[in-house]
Amino acid sequence: SVTIPSKVVIDGKTYSVVRIHDYAFENCKGLTNITIPSSVESIGTEAFKNSGLTTIELPSSITSFGYAVFKSCSFLVSVKIPSSVESIGESAFADCTSLTNLELSSNVKIIGVMAFSGCENLDLVIDNSEDNVEVRPQAFQNCKSVTCRDRKAKEKARIDRIVKRIVGDNPQNVSRWREYLAYAVAFCMGFCY
Repeated sequence: SVTIPSKVVIDGKTYSVVRIHDYAFENCKGLTNITIPSSVESIGTEAFKNSGLTTIELPSSITSFGYAVFKSCSFLVSVKIPSSVESIGESAFADCTSLTNLELSSNVKIIGVMAFSGCENLDLVIDNSEDNVEVRPQAFQNCKSVTCRDRKAKEKARIDRIVKRIVGDNPQNVSRWREYLAYAVAFCMGFCY
């Protein structure tokens, strides 16, 4: 287990740790757990590639990470990616064969080439519609499953549940109430369906 400090002192000068450099922990099979401070803003190329990490929680200060950062971490089971992350780099989690569940927030806009390729046990949930995420080639090649949640579909399902509670199963009443409720929700929230 390693804890990266938020500051280091070199020759009497204090420096903030803002980056984990390229290849920093590559092939460190003995590294099973790491604590990354909120001062870190970026993680370099292949920084943890082929390491022994089993879980990792990234701080909210990170918005993206580079090429093959966690590639071939075959013991990696769990990753907590903060909502601050907007881009998942090329091959970032490729061949993480033990990775089972991962949820990406609606802030993720780009999923790089082969980002999750070879994650054969991964059930990936993207909390966004497919239209809002740029998915590059082979990003999910050989993954177990990938689901994009569509916010409008979720809102429609919520409206349907409310309407059913109000009017029961009469199709004529349901249709009329669904239109009324959708209009009311759109008006109150300041957007239209």
